[in-house]
Amino acid sequence: MAAELFRLLSQAGIIVEAESEEKLDIYLRAYPACSDIFRYLSFRGAVNFSDYSSTLALDTDAQLMVEYERDVCAPEIFKHYADATLVSLPHPATHTPHNPPGRLGWLLYWPFGRLRDACLHHLPAMLKSVPSMGARHPFEAYIVSRGYDSLTSGVYHYDVERHALAFISHELKNIPPGITLIVTVVFERFQWRYRHSWNYKDLYYDLGHVNATIKLIAEELGIRLTEVAWTYAVPGSQPLFEECVMAYHIDEM
Repeated sequence: MAAELFRLLSQAGIIVEAESEEKLDIYLRAYPACSDIFRYLSFRGAVNFSDYSSTLALDTDAQLMVEYERDVCAPEIFKHYADATLVSLPHPATHTPHNPPGRLGWLLYWPFGRLRDACLHHLPAMLKSVPSMGARHPFEAYIVSRGYDSLTSGVYHYDVERHALAFISHELKNIPPGITLIVTVVFERFQWRYRHSWNYKDLYYDLGHVNATIKLIAEELGIRLTEVAWTYAVPGSQPLFEECVMAYHIDEM
């Protein structure tokens, strides 16, 4: 269907193939309002990767981060509920996923868990098993439990630093029974470092890595997931600052 659509658009003269850099420049000058679209489709200028094998690139990036910090402090690299009651999770380094808590620990650790702390251009960073542009790792994980044997009903935040669930709320209006995994994005972690609208696409590249890891771990452990539309605000989140981007109902643990 996509191929047929492109054929029809090409036949109508609405889209044409850019056979050379010169022809692309003609389109950019003729249709300046569409320049972002042309650059995206041609990939020219859409992704400007820095060569970090070069000392100059590292120094330039570090200087840029210093300038940003003069303007406003970098956002926290993870959320932390200091006074919340914690439910410890079995760690993959020391436990096999032989029971539901163990499998939940694995399911949360590999997409979201902390491997080790690091420092990028004098800024604190947390390295995880999934890749993230600039080690921004903009996602947070929440578990909503209702009537599940191993967890008191309520909303939990996955505490990355301590590999534990932090109980944050009893709010359970219209929540389905069982366990639901909620993934939110904290936009500022990307916005602070990458100050161009193009970089929103990289946020969703990161989400793709997280999504694929969740599915792979679930398949490996025999966990059945169903992707669901999540329309409720997570307690403690703010619209436009932190919002849900993905949710799974865990059908079988």
